[in-house]
Amino acid sequence: MAAVNKLVLYPMDADFQLQVWDSLQQYLLSEQFIGDPLPPRKRAYRGGERLLQSIIFMGCSPSLVFEPPEDGSLDFCHVVFSNLETPLMFRHHSQGLIPRCPHCGHRVDRGMERIQSYLQGDTAPFQCESCSQTVSAAQLRWRHRGALARVFIDIYSVYPQEAVPTEQFLTQLKQYSGVEWSYCYTDQ
Repeated sequence: MAAVNKLVLYPMDADFQLQVWDSLQQYLLSEQFIGDPLPPRKRAYRGGERLLQSIIFMGCSPSLVFEPPEDGSLDFCHVVFSNLETPLMFRHHSQGLIPRCPHCGHRVDRGMERIQSYLQGDTAPFQCESCSQTVSAAQLRWRHRGALARVFIDIYSVYPQEAVPTEQFLTQLKQYSGVEWSYCYTDQ
């Protein structure tokens, strides 16, 4: 199956876990961010009537497909919630993956190696080669091309830099969950 580009929302606290999705899904349903379920897939929903007010698409007329294609492809605009049992994982885009120091913004070499070690339990911080500040792999900045988390909300068929969540929507997610949210783009 071909890769599908996605806009992914995630809590900035990598260890944040939801106990149940039901209440967040009901909240997003009441806000009309999501619509009807898309069986047989679990936790997959049509885009709601207010999805386009929560996500700002760049350009003058984005071309979005909201109906599932007859060929069974997943390349249409819909929303999917991750499993609650998702372990800490790093989701990323296959292109342009260069992490930056959160203190000085300098490029960090071997970023993917550091993330893989972190996921395997090596949480020891390291020093930035540019500013000498202590940095954890979890603090690396991926310029919206990667995210380290346990909870993800995927909006399918959104290309990198084609759309961003509104500040109001990210604030609503924070008020609802108690943690800050951000976004990244992925094709996995």
